[in-house]
Amino acid sequence: MTASGKMRLALNAVLIVVLVFSASLVAAQKPVHLKLKHTQGDVDNYAVRLEGKSLVTSVQEKQDTTMSLDLLMRWKVLEVDDEGLMNVSVTMLKGEGDINGNPEDLPNVGESKIMKLTRQGRVVAVTPSEPGKNYFGMQFEFPDKALAIGDSWTSMVILSPRYPMQVESTNTLTGFEKVDGTECAVIKTTVREIPLEGIDDVAIHVESNGKMYFDYEGGRLVRSDVKSTMKLKMPVEVAQDEQAVKGENVQRFEGPDTPWMEEEDIEVESTVLDMDLSLNVSMELTKE
Repeated sequence: MTASGKMRLALNAVLIVVLVFSASLVAAQKPVHLKLKHTQGDVDNYAVRLEGKSLVTSVQEKQDTTMSLDLLMRWKVLEVDDEGLMNVSVTMLKGEGDINGNPEDLPNVGESKIMKLTRQGRVVAVTPSEPGKNYFGMQFEFPDKALAIGDSWTSMVILSPRYPMQVESTNTLTGFEKVDGTECAVIKTTVREIPLEGIDDVAIHVESNGKMYFDYEGGRLVRSDVKSTMKLKMPVEVAQDEQAVKGENVQRFEGPDTPWMEEEDIEVESTVLDMDLSLNVSMELTKE
């Protein structure tokens, strides 16, 4: 076969693949209503993998940290009321951690929290709750309507009660793919920060991009992959204990909830904290 013949054969093969792929997309392009469809007693297990790096600079010192977490989370539906509100028990069944190459014990293994959720995924309540934790900030909620490819929806969330920074999440239904034989809606998510107003000495930049694969027939998450970065620059006060420990001064960050010495013993130095953080988080439905 001549070179030109081989080229035509290759182009025909590519054309066939494109036509088959396009036909499958057209067949799946009807609008879909994305929502959770769990019933009482349903149990889903998710393998979660987190990898991260951080660089913190303050008082002319730099601290590099690498971390990884491997978790097995169980989602068990305890009750579904007549309005579709679900009480879901979320438990960390297994957990292993590593910080800078050193194994770390995870204190929450075996603990459970009860979440009350709507069919759209909105978290209504969490018990037991913990002071200072925002369980309602970075939650994912589907719109209560059918969606076609290209449809987008946005939501505004607050990262933390302690640091009331708003971010905007934009979600777009980009298409349909099969994951382990299950037809899934593919949702692209981007998160950006809303510039802080009236706070000139604090600079925060948040960027997050991810994809979610959602079984729209079964009504459950199949896989999620998210990459995030954050840059933070803000003034802080560093307290120095003049009582030397082995000839060295002790430096600690002084926060409103962590009084660690009497006021007369504190010498405060103002400095600037720079932090760069990157996180990759993946979550996948598992049969374990």
